[in-house]
Amino acid sequence: PHYSVMVALLQEQSPVTLSIRTLSTRIGLGKSKVGYVIQDLHNWTWIKCTSGKRRQDANTIDILYDNLPQPETHKPAVVGVNAESLAEYFKHFWLERCHKYKNKKGWKCNRPLRKDWKFRWSIAFQRLLDSGHDYQEMGSRIKAASGKELVAGPQSVLLFPPKKGEN
Repeated sequence: PHYSVMVALLQEQSPVTLSIRTLSTRIGLGKSKVGYVIQDLHNWTWIKCTSGKRRQDANTIDILYDNLPQPETHKPAVVGVNAESLAEYFKHFWLERCHKYKNKKGWKCNRPLRKDWKFRWSIAFQRLLDSGHDYQEMGSRIKAASGKELVAGPQSVLLFPPKKGEN
C-alpha cells in the first residue's frame, strides 16, 4: 500500500491537492488504509502535509524528493584467494561428514555434491570475509563443525553466526 500511494502521489504535480477519498478510489484501497499510509509517509519525512485549516491554505501534500530513498548500486563480489581456499577446505570436510548419511529408516544414502559448489561457496565465503569474519577463525570452525552444521553450506547461521551490527 505504501508503494501504490507513493506512486499515485508522484504522478501528480506538487503540491498534490487530492483528497484521501480520491486517492483511495484511484488506488483501490480503503480510505482508512490510505490515511494510515499517508501518516506513515509523513512520519518517515517523505512528504509534508498541510491541513488546510486556515482560509488561505488548502489540503496539500508536498513530496520531499530529497528524503526519498535512493537505490544503492550493487557491486559484484570479487572473489579472493582466501574465499576460494576456504571453499576447497569446506568441500573436503563436507564430503567427509555429509556425503554419506543414514536416513530415518536406517538406510545408507549418498548426498551428492552440487555441481556448482565452487562458484556458490566461494561467493558465500567472500561475503562472510567482507562482513568481518576472520579467515583463521572460519577455518577452525569448519574443522570443528559437525555434519549437521556443515550440511546447510557456508551460509549456515549455526556455523557462522552474524557479527554484531549485521542483519
